[in-house]
Amino acid sequence: VRAARGFTALLSIAMATATLLPIGERAAAQDLPAQLSSPAAAQPTAAAVEPTAAAQTAAAPAEFTAGAPHVHTIAQGLMGVEGPLVWRVREVGLSATGAPESTATSFTLQRTGAAIIRNELTSRRTRLEAGEAYFMPSGDPFLRYAVGSDPSIIWVIELVPPETAAPGAATTGTVLFTSDAINDYPRGTFDVELQRGILLPGEVSELPPHTGPALMMVTSGRLQATADGGQPAPISAGSGRLVTGALTLRNGDTQPAGFVVAALGEPVDGA
Repeated sequence: VRAARGFTALLSIAMATATLLPIGERAAAQDLPAQLSSPAAAQPTAAAVEPTAAAQTAAAPAEFTAGAPHVHTIAQGLMGVEGPLVWRVREVGLSATGAPESTATSFTLQRTGAAIIRNELTSRRTRLEAGEAYFMPSGDPFLRYAVGSDPSIIWVIELVPPETAAPGAATTGTVLFTSDAINDYPRGTFDVELQRGILLPGEVSELPPHTGPALMMVTSGRLQATADGGQPAPISAGSGRLVTGALTLRNGDTQPAGFVVAALGEPVDGA
């Protein structure tokens, strides 16, 4: 009973105190939080929000080359250079049957139809359609034959010794281009690449960097080629030229034009 009376007295005192407080103070007392709130999160600095210039450069996709629109590598491999070489391009029509042949380092570029290329040492096969290419190392025997109903025509873009490309030497297909002998290629192992480019009307492209002379062939349409700042010269489909320095290609026609570039790339260390 004494405890109940004491609680009642305390309650009366508390109610009287609340009644005596001004209205503003009572509201402030009701609005006080039970505990202090956490400090506001610090705002990120500008460096944390926007990447630096170095980071933006590092993030740029490496497969895009400035000054060479629509140019892509479609086949590549390694080859050893030990002496003078000649770039030669042959057009060959394939049949549904064929015989294996050992060739020099070369690319097979499918022009029309489709074909199967089989390495007779490994029995591995590759199917090519128009615009696709395949790297063929020297020494391995390969079998190439047509598939499908459309005529299968290929370009053989090869690096051969001068005696192989001499007039009167046995060959198959129609020779479209033969360069002079190249005597200044450095010796060693190099990455050899075949790149294919498309230029829309009005577009301009420069040949990608290469080691020594490169072969440029126009595959469709007509292009204006300017070498080392000289006068532009027209090159039509099925024709090409050996490029020893800078070369700028321009499509001045109303239709797209295509070209391929075969060249030595970077040297490769080791045997």
